[in-house]
Amino acid sequence: MPLTATEWHLVEILVRHRGGLVPDGQLLQGVWGSSSEAEARCLRRSMAGIRGKLEPDPACPSDFLSEPGLGYRLMVA
Repeated sequence: MPLTATEWHLVEILVRHRGGLVPDGQLLQGVWGSSSEAEARCLRRSMAGIRGKLEPDPACPSDFLSEPGLGYRLMVA
């Protein structure tokens, strides 16, 4: 299943910062232009979609990691 435009944008941001922590606020601003609670829910939903489409085992992600309360990290070479 292909990524949505939003999912693709999130992956692009994470790829640019590969291995580094990208704060939730930076992802929210980069994709939605704000950091409201509604967008925070969209971020979590979109990351779940990315994992479901790209992770070998979405229940135990190894590539798209979350650090609760901080942000996300892409761990692929």
